[in-house]
Amino acid sequence: MSALAVAVLGAAAIPQPVAAKKSVALTAFIAQSPKSGWGVYVSDGTSAGTSELIAGSKEMLRLSAYPVGDKSLLLVTNDALRVSDQTGLYVLTRSGKLQKLNHPLIENLTEARAFAPVRGRLYVVNNGKLISTDGTQKGTREISAAPFYSVTSVFEFNGRTSFISSLMNTTEAFQIIDEATASSSVLFLMPRQGGRGSYSEPPTLFGDKLILTRRTDASGYEPWVSDGTAEGTQILKDIGFREEGGNPGGYVVFGDKVGFRATRGQVAQLWISDGASNGTRQLIDASGALVNVQGALAAYGGRLYFRRDFVHYSDIWSTDGTPSGTQALVAPSTRLTYHYIPGNPDLAIVGDRLIFQSETAPYDERGKKYVKVTLNATNLKNGKTTTASFDLKDGCFDNYQGAPTYIGIYASEMLPIGDGLILRMSDRWGQYKTAEPCEVSGSIIPNYEPWFFTPKDQTLTQLLDIAPGATRGSFPNSFQRIR
Repeated sequence: MSALAVAVLGAAAIPQPVAAKKSVALTAFIAQSPKSGWGVYVSDGTSAGTSELIAGSKEMLRLSAYPVGDKSLLLVTNDALRVSDQTGLYVLTRSGKLQKLNHPLIENLTEARAFAPVRGRLYVVNNGKLISTDGTQKGTREISAAPFYSVTSVFEFNGRTSFISSLMNTTEAFQIIDEATASSSVLFLMPRQGGRGSYSEPPTLFGDKLILTRRTDASGYEPWVSDGTAEGTQILKDIGFREEGGNPGGYVVFGDKVGFRATRGQVAQLWISDGASNGTRQLIDASGALVNVQGALAAYGGRLYFRRDFVHYSDIWSTDGTPSGTQALVAPSTRLTYHYIPGNPDLAIVGDRLIFQSETAPYDERGKKYVKVTLNATNLKNGKTTTASFDLKDGCFDNYQGAPTYIGIYASEMLPIGDGLILRMSDRWGQYKTAEPCEVSGSIIPNYEPWFFTPKDQTLTQLLDIAPGATRGSFPNSFQRIR
C-alpha cells in the first residue's frame, strides 16, 4: 500500500495523503465529512485503500471522473456554480501522484461538463468552448468547432471521434473531430423540432450503426438509428402515443440485438431490435404476454437480464430476444418474490454473477414489523442463486403521516469494481429516521456510508465511517470507476 502524494499546481488547498493501491481498480466518489466538508474520496474496495482525496468544500461537489490512458482525470465542480479551491481538473497518476491541471482553458470552471473519454482523450465543455485534453499542459487544446448552443454527447464512431451538438438552438449537428488540426467539421445537420433534440444519454454503438434517442414534433422522443450519414439517420420505430413518444432509453447490446425500455402510457416495456425498423418489436414471452420492466438492463453471454414487472411484484428474467428464449431466472416453483426497491440501480454484473436485491412482504417478529432485504448473487453459468449470508434483515417500520411506512436499509449506488461492488447503504426514503435503529444480523448498520460487497464469499465490508453518528451519514454518491 502506498500513500497518495499530492502535488498541486495553482492555489487550491488540497489535503495530504490518501491510501491507494497502484495496480488495482479504483473508484472515486463524493461524500460529506462533518470535519472537512464535501470532498472527493477514492477506494480500491478495501477499508485501508479508501481515503479522502480532495476536501474542504462548503458546497456539494459534482464529479466527472474517468480513466484516460495510464492516468485518471477528475473534473470537480460544485452546486453553487462558482469557482472554489476545490474546483478544477485533477490528474491522478498510476504512481499515486495527484496534480491539479493549471491551464487557461480549464480555469473558471462553473458549469463545465466532461464526456466519457475517446481514444485516450477527455473532452470538456467549459464557457462555450470544447476542450480536448490528455491530462497534460501540452496536450490540452481548444477544438475549433461550429458555434454550438450545447454538446449532448462525444463518442467514437467508425474510427473517428464524433459529437452531437445543437447549433443556435435550432439545428443539431453531427460533427467529427480532427485532433491533428484541433478542429471539427460538420458531417451533416439534423433539424431540431419543438426546441429540443437528443437526450444527454450517449448514442449506443451497435455494429456499424448508432442507436440514439431524438425528438420530433410528430413523434416525440423515439429511438433513432444512424450510419453516420444524413440519409442513413432516421427514426427506428414510432413507439409512443402522439407528441409524448416512447421515451426510450437504457440501450444495451446483447449478441446481435439491442434491448431498451420504452413507455406506452404509464408502463415501461422491453423492446428488442436488430437495427431495422421491421426488426424492432415489443418483447413477448412464450405465453404471448407483453414483458413490462423496471429499472436497469444488463447483458451477459448473449442474453439480456432485467427485472420483470408484474404490478404487485417483480422477478428477475432473461431473454435471448425471442419469446421461447424469455425465461424467469429462478424457477417459479422456487422463486422468491423479488420486489422492486424504488431508486435502486437494480442489477449489476460482477464477473459471472448477477447481483440484485429483493425484499419480502412485511412480517411480524416480537411485536414489530419487518421486511427482509437481501443481496442476491446468481451464477450465470449454472443459474444457481445464493443469498448474502449477512442478510439485510430488520428493515423497520415507522409512522409517517399517520401510516406505518417501511423505512428499511438497502444498498444503492451499486458500481462494479474489481471482484465486487462498491455501494451505499441507505434507508429507504433517505431522510426519515426510524424510531429504533435498524439492525443487520444483530449489528447497527451506519446509514448512508460506503460499503463493499464481495459476491464470491458473500461478505459486506464498511469502507469508511465518514460521518459517524449522523442520521444521513456522509451521503456518498456519484461512484465512478477511474481505474
